[in-house]
Amino acid sequence: MRKKIQELSAGKCERKSPVLQFSEEQVEFKVLEGEVYRGEFSIESVTDIPVRGIVYASNFRMECLNPQFEGTKVTIQFQFCSEGLVEGEQQKGSFCIICNEGEYDLPFLMSVSRGYPVCSKGEIHSLFGFANLAQKSEEEAVQVFGQPEFEHLFKSREEPEYLIYKSLMRRPCTRAQVEEFLIAVNKKKRVHFELEEAESCFYGVTEQRKQTITLKKDQWGFLAIEMKSDAAFIKPVKTLITGDDFVGNRAVAEYMILPDELHAGRNYGRLTFDTHSQHEEIEICVTARRGT
Repeated sequence: MRKKIQELSAGKCERKSPVLQFSEEQVEFKVLEGEVYRGEFSIESVTDIPVRGIVYASNFRMECLNPQFEGTKVTIQFQFCSEGLVEGEQQKGSFCIICNEGEYDLPFLMSVSRGYPVCSKGEIHSLFGFANLAQKSEEEAVQVFGQPEFEHLFKSREEPEYLIYKSLMRRPCTRAQVEEFLIAVNKKKRVHFELEEAESCFYGVTEQRKQTITLKKDQWGFLAIEMKSDAAFIKPVKTLITGDDFVGNRAVAEYMILPDELHAGRNYGRLTFDTHSQHEEIEICVTARRGT
């Protein structure tokens, strides 16, 4: 004890000074236009000596929510108001920390974003990017189309496209909506299909049999084809053929020939294939027994 007093009287005072460490070297964050962003960072004394101080921000848009702190590890919460700022603008500044052991500056960098729709690969920033997504995944494109942030894709020069979007937008969203939108804004062409058979004839049918017709489409996109028969002896296996039925650019439409519905001699019928913009048909001729 006497030795300690002698050291103090001689001006020898060994005292550990706290060294502050921040959770990040620079606080970076993104704020949506017109919104308030809330975040936080931590201050830690690496020597475990408690520190006490205050924090204030150099930028008037930044507010420290708990400016006074004390302890060996504290969390400072803050909020930033982006009102009046637009996408692409940045704001710089620093958090000024004044404590019993000195002053520190922690810089921050804020950027403004409009807030974009998100898919599994990240944000979509343009109609071109949305069209690419639709080509790869119709299901994800429907989800993105339904997000409120989809409105932010439209640039100032794309007001006609935006009006088309508003006229088509209905919730819940469907593949048909997405298809019509992409066609209307010239990001893809309408899907067309053709039948690879012009007619089919069957002779001497005595038992129920399943037959097929091959459909071929010319490009990617949503497709819903209604398949109908105008004759009792022809029954489609499925009345709706969609893009999910296609493998590559081809699909197989199946139908049954029902011998109980046949009369003697030749039986004529049609299978029709319709979308809201296209009509195709194939003639079917069936005889119940040979030689008639």
